[in-house]
Amino acid sequence: MRFEARSIRRKITAAIMLTSLTVVLLTVAVFMIHDLTTIRRNTIRDFSTLARIIAWNSTAALAFRNENDAREVLSSLAAEPQILSAALYDAQGQLFATYHHAKSRANNFPVAPEPPGHQIERSHILFFESVAQGNTRFGTLYLQADLKFFYTRLQLYALLAGFIIMGSVAVSLVLSHRLQRNVSDPILALTGTARRISEFGDYSVRAPRVSQDELGLLTDAFNQMLTRIQEQTVAIQESENRLRLALEASRIGIWDWNIVSGHITWDERNAALFGLKPDEFRGTFEHFLKLVQEHNHDALSEALRESLDKKTDFTAEFQVVWADNSVHDMLARGRALYDDAGKPVRMTGITQDITQRKQTEEASRRLAAIVESSDDAIVGKTLAGIVTSWNKAAERMFGYTSREMVGSTIERINVPEAGGFEQQVLDTVRRGETSAYETQRLRKNGSRVDVSLTVSPIRTADGTIVGASAISRDITDRKLAERQLEESRARLSGVITSAM
Repeated sequence: MRFEARSIRRKITAAIMLTSLTVVLLTVAVFMIHDLTTIRRNTIRDFSTLARIIAWNSTAALAFRNENDAREVLSSLAAEPQILSAALYDAQGQLFATYHHAKSRANNFPVAPEPPGHQIERSHILFFESVAQGNTRFGTLYLQADLKFFYTRLQLYALLAGFIIMGSVAVSLVLSHRLQRNVSDPILALTGTARRISEFGDYSVRAPRVSQDELGLLTDAFNQMLTRIQEQTVAIQESENRLRLALEASRIGIWDWNIVSGHITWDERNAALFGLKPDEFRGTFEHFLKLVQEHNHDALSEALRESLDKKTDFTAEFQVVWADNSVHDMLARGRALYDDAGKPVRMTGITQDITQRKQTEEASRRLAAIVESSDDAIVGKTLAGIVTSWNKAAERMFGYTSREMVGSTIERINVPEAGGFEQQVLDTVRRGETSAYETQRLRKNGSRVDVSLTVSPIRTADGTIVGASAISRDITDRKLAERQLEESRARLSGVITSAM
């Protein structure tokens, strides 16, 4: 298994072990090199000193060419077990006297001496020391020292280093196993929490804080992040629910058109607006057009082309016919997305059922036509008596235009002696009652007109009274006829009384 794929515990353990092992190896290596270098230097120094002493003691033997004295001097080397052999050469370089240890061969002496100094070979050291007195040279001393003790010491060091390394590894393994938990446990707790969130999408879980160091702070920050995500998730879900309810209540569907592939995607609400189930829409523009009334095709296509060419929002109204032959008015809105080259690649938008709105608008138009064509003066006003509508018949009856009256008070056409009458009418309206009166109104030219006045409350959809509708009918002629009739009756009554 690759190191990157191993668990955090193993990585920490491996890091501690590798660090400890590296430190131990470097320490052991430094001590071994220092010790072995010291031993080697001391060995060379000791044997060089010994060689000088033997050379000094051999001066007389070589000077007088006394071979027995020479052997006797060399035989003193028997006290040094590391000296394998020794020899004295005369001034002419001829072998004069020899000495060899029991484990050394007798014929391993150099044929001729070499210049003073030492040579380190594989298993021994060679020393050449000049035998002289003053400026007179009598010959050369040769010594061969064994280095087995050096390699024995090296093996001992290697064995000791091995034990030290194994002991250090064992101790490091135990310590790392315990110490790494201080680091790995908080990380594993975070990992477990993250895995649970990833698998189950549960943002309510929290990672336990198991330390008071930076990992503890990391755990707190992680939990705070989860809290914010949970709050945002709940808010998004609530927003989506509100949006879904709003879309359902307003009969709005969502669509997406991939212009490159030509595929159109509808949600369930959009399909329902066309009288279809979600799986009944084929996802093509051609199928969409088949669902639209044919007389809307040209205007719809032109609106799409203009939106894509001018990079403006798409808006179009059209009608669709359901399977039950019912006709529904639709409003579509959308916006296109463009690539770096400026070509449209996608359009997303909504479809809204505006059938009820269209019907309401049509009813309002019919009502407005009726109001405008009526011979009665129809006036709309607020509960404060401010005129909000003024039809043509009102203009003819009172002489004021709609522009003059809308926004002004209805008191403008009240006769002076009718003080408090308008407030009485509005109080009746506030109680939700319809009232009828016969009164007089004042024309723009100052003349008076007799009217039959019917005042009704105007209510919103929830029943709240927001204004009043006043219908005035000119009864001037009727009032004149009534007065004339009354006068005729009075005259007739006087004539009859006089005759009697």
